[in-house]
Amino acid sequence: MDKTQIEKQAKEIMDNFLAALGREEFHCDIGSERKNNMRENGKNEENLLFRKRMLKNAPKTNGEYIQAEKKKW
Repeated sequence: MDKTQIEKQAKEIMDNFLAALGREEFHCDIGSERKNNMRENGKNEENLLFRKRMLKNAPKTNGEYIQAEKKKW
């Protein structure tokens, strides 16, 4: 197949796909409702465990921080 045939076939596939989407109706509710939208202070035990795991998995650390390489352009 040459380039023009591939482009023609790709356009035909996209046109068929868009036509099929046009026939469908989509309904979805986005968002969520919560009783309490604010976090309570002082409940950071899970965050401390997460921090320990991340620091343990990091190749280089400096105290409580992960050391990352700077990209040289």
